[in-house]
Amino acid sequence: MQQINDGKIGFYLDDRDYAHFLIGSIDIEAQLLAIRSLVARNAAAAQEASKRIDELADWARKTTGAESYRATDEWVDEMHASVYSDAAASMAAVGMFAPLIESLFSQVFRTLEKMYSVRGTNDPVHPRWSYQQDQKIDRWNCNIYVDADRVRTDVAAGIKQLAQASGLKAHIGKSDFKLINALITYRNRMFHMGFEWPLSDRLNFERLIIQNGWSQYFGSSRHNKAPWIFYLSDETVAGLPDFADGLVAKIGRFARSLPRDLLSAKIGEEA
Repeated sequence: MQQINDGKIGFYLDDRDYAHFLIGSIDIEAQLLAIRSLVARNAAAAQEASKRIDELADWARKTTGAESYRATDEWVDEMHASVYSDAAASMAAVGMFAPLIESLFSQVFRTLEKMYSVRGTNDPVHPRWSYQQDQKIDRWNCNIYVDADRVRTDVAAGIKQLAQASGLKAHIGKSDFKLINALITYRNRMFHMGFEWPLSDRLNFERLIIQNGWSQYFGSSRHNKAPWIFYLSDETVAGLPDFADGLVAKIGRFARSLPRDLLSAKIGEEA
């Protein structure tokens, strides 16, 4: 906690309070409450489905003849349906968290852009600002990545590059960017191709999981020895609300580290 004194009264701001200097009017608390509730409901439904599958398997083991065949058929059907249920739950989770994270960073960078502009201060020193100087590029747009050769649409890379350019990266760890990249990459595929992707895309995503060390984030069902449907692990989904909550605190620590005149430029603009 840090005391801020305006000469008349003293009050305390913690990291989450400081975060609001940068995230503005986004009601991150209300969003996370709503998301936590839905994640909990989906987890409870998944537990019920898993319990039903176990009961059918037990029924099949304990019976014989026609009854056992019937139990086995129902067990197989429930197992098949559970793959799609897991994919649906994963799409719901990534559909909530990937846009939330993207909008959070987008707001932070847009606020920083305004703060530097209002203060009349040069942007932070970083190659992003010097690359492609002959082009009109929206350089505070985290949806793009800028280098010496070209500008490309890449949200995960753009967030990381702007975090480095602005100084935010000092407060956000490699593991944070790793999960952000995994979520956005998965979101793009799920929202464009649904649950069942073409084989080439499935094989490519499996290679990305191995190359980027994402195995703790994803599970998959397999068909004919090839990956069939990818889904977020239960542990990943359960941890996403706290992950997003932690990002807010880290953004707050970054805001706390900014020069006071930069923060006051933003405050003055809103007053």
